[in-house]
Amino acid sequence: MAAARGVLVALIGLPAAGKSTLARQLGEDAEWIRFDDDLEAAVTVSGRFDEETWRASRAKALARVGEALSQGKALVLADDNCFYRSMRHTLFKLARDSFYAFATVFLDVDVDVAIARNAARTDDRVPDDTITKMAAIFERPDPDDHPWERHSLVLRDGEPPDAKADRREEVVLRRRPGDVRECDHHQRECGERLRRLVEQAREAGAPPKPLSEEELRQVEHRRDEARKETAANASHNVDLTLRRLVGDVLKDERLASLTKDHRKRFAAILNDARKVAQKQSTTLEAALAAFSSAVLASPQKKDHGNFDVLAAAVEDRRRSALH
Repeated sequence: MAAARGVLVALIGLPAAGKSTLARQLGEDAEWIRFDDDLEAAVTVSGRFDEETWRASRAKALARVGEALSQGKALVLADDNCFYRSMRHTLFKLARDSFYAFATVFLDVDVDVAIARNAARTDDRVPDDTITKMAAIFERPDPDDHPWERHSLVLRDGEPPDAKADRREEVVLRRRPGDVRECDHHQRECGERLRRLVEQAREAGAPPKPLSEEELRQVEHRRDEARKETAANASHNVDLTLRRLVGDVLKDERLASLTKDHRKRFAAILNDARKVAQKQSTTLEAALAAFSSAVLASPQKKDHGNFDVLAAAVEDRRRSALH
């Protein structure tokens, strides 16, 4: 992989999962792009929420991510729910096309925890049914089936996660109301884990960009040429082997007592069989079998009393050629 210009981190999770809290820990080290900022501004202007407004706000937020990448920011945080994998893949493609490494941090909280925290907010509240529906369709990072998500960190708030995600590094947050020291301790720990993930992604480098249409055509052309060359080589090998087989059969000691004219007619039968086998077969084994069958099927065999001798010589030489 090419060296990465920087790292784009997708901070994902349900509303009130703690994405913004984690982003603030990096302070000036990162360019923090909070997708909800554009959504809230759009809703404020329109006075309503609908899908068109949501799509327009996402497009604006994605444009801000693209601008940050074009400016060469060392670390860019895209703070968004990204409940569909396709949303994260859009961010991944932005990173890839800008020669950035890509990583995902999933703040995994139970629905009731997210709803309770959301209710405690003084602003930016999200309807409870929105959180519930989002949780039901949330597509977790899955590096096993989607290798582009291999740099993923899951931070779980609550009970330890199951053993399903051994390839992901998971941190368990245990928050106790009023226990500020323990909460701060875990926040620092998660911040360190995030920094470690960023460095791992940076060291791995930027994912390779997909080939352009012209490059794909060139690759396919080279493959076609290689296939033709391979086929030509195989055909040439079949031709040489069959010609050598004809010569070996004619030199067989069992045919040594035949007259010159008799041997000449046998040579004609063998060469006709060679041409048939070469036209019908692409592999050596198939060509040898076709050659033997063509000899046995020759309409001239009834004119030769020693044809059984020829057939035996052909079969013996065919077996030798296979080995």
